[in-house]
Amino acid sequence: KLLQQISTRLLSCTRQEDTTARLGGDEFIILMPEIQDPHDITILCRRILKRLEIPHTLSGRDYTVNVSMGVTIFPDDAETPEGLVKNADIAMYRAKETGKNGYQLFTPSMQETIMKRIELESRLSEALCHNEFVLFYQPQVDLKTQQVVGAEALIRWQKPDGQLAYPDEFIPIAEESGLIGQIDHWVLKTACRQANLWREQTQRNFKISVNLSSSQFSQDEDLVQRVNRSLEKSGLPAECLTLEITENAVMSDTEGAIAIMTRLTALGVSIAIDDFGTGYSSLSYVKNFPARYLKIDRSFVKDIPQDSDDVAIAASIITLAHNLQMEVIAEGVEEQTQLDFLTQQGCQQVQGYFYGKPCSAEYFEQQFLS
Repeated sequence: KLLQQISTRLLSCTRQEDTTARLGGDEFIILMPEIQDPHDITILCRRILKRLEIPHTLSGRDYTVNVSMGVTIFPDDAETPEGLVKNADIAMYRAKETGKNGYQLFTPSMQETIMKRIELESRLSEALCHNEFVLFYQPQVDLKTQQVVGAEALIRWQKPDGQLAYPDEFIPIAEESGLIGQIDHWVLKTACRQANLWREQTQRNFKISVNLSSSQFSQDEDLVQRVNRSLEKSGLPAECLTLEITENAVMSDTEGAIAIMTRLTALGVSIAIDDFGTGYSSLSYVKNFPARYLKIDRSFVKDIPQDSDDVAIAASIITLAHNLQMEVIAEGVEEQTQLDFLTQQGCQQVQGYFYGKPCSAEYFEQQFLS
């Protein structure tokens, strides 16, 4: 019914000589012959955006939809139907990347960008097969004892040419291509196995923190079982594992997120809400999060104590966490003045360059566990 309504609205925006068709799924194509001025195309795009932003009524309820459009012109961009459709598709995905509910005209540079993206997706798949990913570990320090009590596992891509790629260079591509599930699974297994080795060496309950991608947390129906299997295979006690979930991931489906977190904590695993303060959580939901830790985002730490706003925000997060019986971990601590402030406010743990940068397992063992 929604597709029928959209079809009707699209037809109301186009000329009689235009062709409007549904390619499949939620994708439509419009052919506009005899366009003399490319500006006429942008007029159509704006008309469609305005027409489709009006809520759609279905079974008595109103729904809003976003539309992303890609535009290509014959013969400037391509001379074959296949080439035109391909270019329009490339431009459409560019429109999605720049923020849904908009349009983009195709440019040759887009094709170059897409080809690089396709190549990167292919390389990511090969990297999984060839074990090119490695984990680095950043120490987490208890402020009362000044002891390293755990580490956050951070993925890196060790390319065959020796270059080290950081998560922000490949994780977004992995999420869009569907490879993130395999990568998340590898990180979880590897981190649990390493943490258990360190636990056995040190004879103490060393804690490991593992990040869960937003897409996997919200879409992976087998997440709880995978976590349980990783713990069983590695031998790591559940209380030694902390799963970090971004505040934005939790807020995308709060009730569903709380249900998943509750099942994870039932295993004995701890939950940390990462990047806290950046996702605009409703306090009515925060109080229901079955989380043990709130992690203060580094953006609120880097200018402490000079920036009075950051001081107020960090202090408020610490107070909120304590009132909710949660502990606080501050990220991005680099200076003694930041450390002094956080200690004074009652922050329990910190991580950052002040104590150590993310490093290989071997270096971590030598520097922090020997």
